[in-house]
Amino acid sequence: MRKVFFFTCSFIFFVSLQAQNWQRVGGGLPPFPTMFRSFTSDTSYLYVGLGTSGPPSPHPLREWNGTQWDTLGNRCNSNQSGEGVLSMVIHQGKITASRSCGIFRWSGVSWQSITTDAGGYLYTLNDTLYAMGGFDTIDGVPASHIAKFNGTIWSAIDTTKWYAGFIFDAIVYNGELYIGGNMYNWNGTMYNMAKWNGTQWQPVGGNAMAGGMVHINCFEIYNGDLYVGGSFNKSAGNPSDRIARWDGTQWLDVGGGMTSNGAQIYDMKVFNGELYVAGAFTIAGGVPIMGIAKWDGTNWCGMDFSSNNGNFPMAIEIYKNEIYIGGGFDIINGDTMNYIAKWTGGTYVDTCGNTSGVNENDFSNEINIYPNPSSENITVAMELTGKQNVEITLYNLLGDIIYSETLKNQSGIKQKQISLSALSSGIYILKIKLNDKIIGKKIIKQQ
Repeated sequence: MRKVFFFTCSFIFFVSLQAQNWQRVGGGLPPFPTMFRSFTSDTSYLYVGLGTSGPPSPHPLREWNGTQWDTLGNRCNSNQSGEGVLSMVIHQGKITASRSCGIFRWSGVSWQSITTDAGGYLYTLNDTLYAMGGFDTIDGVPASHIAKFNGTIWSAIDTTKWYAGFIFDAIVYNGELYIGGNMYNWNGTMYNMAKWNGTQWQPVGGNAMAGGMVHINCFEIYNGDLYVGGSFNKSAGNPSDRIARWDGTQWLDVGGGMTSNGAQIYDMKVFNGELYVAGAFTIAGGVPIMGIAKWDGTNWCGMDFSSNNGNFPMAIEIYKNEIYIGGGFDIINGDTMNYIAKWTGGTYVDTCGNTSGVNENDFSNEINIYPNPSSENITVAMELTGKQNVEITLYNLLGDIIYSETLKNQSGIKQKQISLSALSSGIYILKIKLNDKIIGKKIIKQQ
């Protein structure tokens, strides 16, 4: 049975649906049991790290030059099931990859070992490489969960002991190093997130991300704020649902976040003045958006993504001024992609919404909709200037079209009655397009 979701929200609108805006990248990536793990890029190549759920891949790191795929040599000799690339960055001009058998960098000819006793997740700042994970030593140096490499030697940041899970990501914001994961310190004063002020680790915002079920997966800086993505929810006392922003003083909501059950954000990137978010979610800003969404500072918008196997994008990368996504999907919107795709849709968006308190647009001088709520019919009354084409579409909150009609060459005062009698009670979205203008309105169907 198909589920219908109902939301209370302050502003929702829809624009045109159903378009194929994703393109396969060459032949894509190898099939199962190989799986996508991570991205990075430089001016020449898009690098893709692979993992496996079975025997190790002989070439777990691939590079795309915009035209064709190539492989980089396999540094590990491990036969461990699930062996693959955990994380990749460009450090001191060289591709650097982390695997469970160590951290290595590519000389252009072969892999050179940085350490073989710890893998993890990587972050670079200037000439410093940070490695994060669940390790207690790295290259023989005592370091709990995080260490730094200056190109020659590894060192610990301090002697703080982190417990439980892993540190997954790091970023410098307002001159301080922030870390996130699912870890805590010995006396429980810092859970899952902390910042280094140059002398000591400190909690962020009163330790607001506390909780044993919280995972911080990724950071990004957008419009001067630090955005935090992962698995956390507002009902458990966290600042928002799966994504929150920190302005250096307080935690703030991000358009209502991702509210679908089990939702999680894996990666974020800023591109052309907007924040792009990838993860396992089906609702963002109170409307149906699957897997990848963009935030413009006010609204969440979907990017026409649906997969055949229910798998989601796990990473986003910008390469040669284009957006790439990778993950467990092999088909997007009916077209074969094989786990990686490039966005070709330009500025196209499908569903947009925001549940964080933005008021509905007021078009009362042009359009009046009444009665609302209604149990039987609603009337759309319009006062039109000049001749206009009027497109009227009614959607449910899954984006399905319930009613659609186009009125051509309309002018003056017009009225259109729409029957709601056959609909289940709940919230619907009425979209009215007047030439170039799109007007969205919540419609409430009563019993």
